Amino acid sequence: SSQLCKSSGEFRFSLTGITYDGQVPFMTTSFMNSVRRTVAEKLQKMPLQSRRLLNRSLNPAETASFPFKEASYKSNISNCLAESIYRKAGAEITGKAYELSHQEGAELMRTRYCIRYETGICPKYHHAKNSGPLYLLNNGKRFVLNFDCSRCEMTVCADTGPCVDINAPRPQK
Repeated sequence: SSQLCKSSGEFRFSLTGITYDGQVPFMTTSFMNSVRRTVAEKLQKMPLQSRRLLNRSLNPAETASFPFKEASYKSNISNCLAESIYRKAGAEITGKAYELSHQEGAELMRTRYCIRYETGICPKYHHAKNSGPLYLLNNGKRFVLNFDCSRCEMTVCADTGPCVDINAPRPQK
């Protein structure tokens, strides 16, 4: 039975039960493999059958409510269709997608991956002293790293202007 519970091509077979009358005949492994391959070939040659899609209405009473009241740049609202969906769900639009608005200091990513932990300067797990501000550099742009050590999360935030020297003090606006 283990020979039938394998993959053949795009198909994965599983055996849920065997019914037989009398004595089970002996079958070689090669015979069982050929049965599995033959079934897979015949399934592959069968034409696909179309099925009707469910016709669901977008009745506001049937849709789930929006989990929060405001939709900020983090909701990635980059076109009028997305904006109308959020408005119909009852959310107040407080900002467009970052790609459209480029808000200063915007949180671009939140992750449980932590550069402080990976480099051994984590105050929580490696008992390291404060390392000062950390940045990522990419194509001449600087991204500020912020750390929420109580939740073991790191955020990457937008920083204004290109980066020349990360150790140089930033001009105040």
